[in-house]
Amino acid sequence: MKRSFSPAANVTIALFCVIFVKFLLANFIPITADEAYYAIWGAYLNGGGYDHPPMIGFVLYPLLQLGHHTLSLRLPAIFTSLILGVVTYLFLKKDDPERAAITSILLMIAPISLFNIIITTDTPLFIFSFLSVMCMLQALRKNDAWVWFALGGLFLGLAFFSKYFACLLGLAYAVYLLVIAPNRARVIGLGLIVLLTLPFALQNAYWNYQHDWSNILFNIYNRNNDMGFSLKTLFVYLLMLLYLITPPLVFAVTQYSKQELKQQPLFYFFFIPLLIFFILSSFKPIGLHWPLAFIPLIYVWAGMYLSIDRLKKLLRFTVYWTGVQLILIVSLLLIPLKSVQNHHFLGLNYNKIVYFFHHKTINGLLKEKYPQDYIYVSPNYADACLFFFDTNHYASVFLKGSFHGREDDLITNFQDFKNKNFLIFSRTPLLYYDYKPYFQKVSLHTYQYQQASFYYLIGTKFNYPVYRQKILRVINDTYWVDPPYLPHASSFFYLKYFKS
Repeated sequence: MKRSFSPAANVTIALFCVIFVKFLLANFIPITADEAYYAIWGAYLNGGGYDHPPMIGFVLYPLLQLGHHTLSLRLPAIFTSLILGVVTYLFLKKDDPERAAITSILLMIAPISLFNIIITTDTPLFIFSFLSVMCMLQALRKNDAWVWFALGGLFLGLAFFSKYFACLLGLAYAVYLLVIAPNRARVIGLGLIVLLTLPFALQNAYWNYQHDWSNILFNIYNRNNDMGFSLKTLFVYLLMLLYLITPPLVFAVTQYSKQELKQQPLFYFFFIPLLIFFILSSFKPIGLHWPLAFIPLIYVWAGMYLSIDRLKKLLRFTVYWTGVQLILIVSLLLIPLKSVQNHHFLGLNYNKIVYFFHHKTINGLLKEKYPQDYIYVSPNYADACLFFFDTNHYASVFLKGSFHGREDDLITNFQDFKNKNFLIFSRTPLLYYDYKPYFQKVSLHTYQYQQASFYYLIGTKFNYPVYRQKILRVINDTYWVDPPYLPHASSFFYLKYFKS
């Protein structure tokens, strides 16, 4: 009897279905503040970013030339499924096309792939880390072929240029190649990996040297003031892994022979990064996106080492697992906004919900009402970023802000705004006396959209000297203090505002 199973055809059909669903989700879920923030990186291209390396800016730059459109901005996130699915299938099909097809489909319909539509720094990290590992596995499969080690190093460098979490993958490579299964070819291979990664690391170090080591300030100091041992954050991390990996796949890994696991290079490539996050989780909350780049490797591991029957059961579970969540997401999107007007929904008040779904219209109304030559600013970096994406008109961050989103410090020069008129907008009420010292005249305003209130302030004749002394000096002394143990160039922020 002729075999009816066509692995390549099934993968192709699944891929088109996944891409179709992701396009629909990407179209109906509004742009988030973080996405708008990274759009600024693409519009104001730089050799580095305040809180992360600059790769996301280089990825988004050509897409923003098409305009500020939700779907074009999210294309890299949408097509992560294509990269993961096709590369997984091509890697596994030589040994068993059916196994390759099941694994590929499993990975594409898993929540980490299907619901991955938000564009962030994790998107290029997700892609380049995966490609790096697949090159490493190919190098080991091809008797330690140096070409594949080199490609693995190149992709690791691109992943590092996306986010520092790539260092965890580099550590996993070093542990395996130097400690677990070393030989002369693999030591040379590790040298090639370092050589191909080094230019990205040197460029990033030089940019930080020129910019007060802002990546170090953000990732080590500013965001970690509240660190302390906590069983709660550790437990939350474990629950998060259970969700991202799925319960049956977690069970499959934990029940697998420990002796065999120790012989598998792929095990180290995902286990070591996740173990480090586990240790960190006992001191600080771990974001849902932190381990995301390493989770697909577990699905590839399943395709390499689990039985066909086990893979089929895992696929059936994942269809239901993802399907229920998809139904829930669609149901939430269909809830009329007015039905939650008098309630807090998922911890959000009505104002925030309306703004999330309609910020493009709300910001457009404000821009339309005041088309004159105003300097647009907001005390909140998220609101400022969304205003930029929605109107294609840059908005600066006013007052001190927080350690989040200080990219504006690299872009805006408040000296240029001396005696100009400002329009300051916010989702939350603005207080008159917070702004009066910086303007000759201040007037507060409120406007409504779908019975939700939004706020703005008109400030005339900006008093730059007062703002420089009361706000910019505090920012300089709080957020742009170079680590004492690192060499550095003169502070760009100090030179911009305080050099005589």
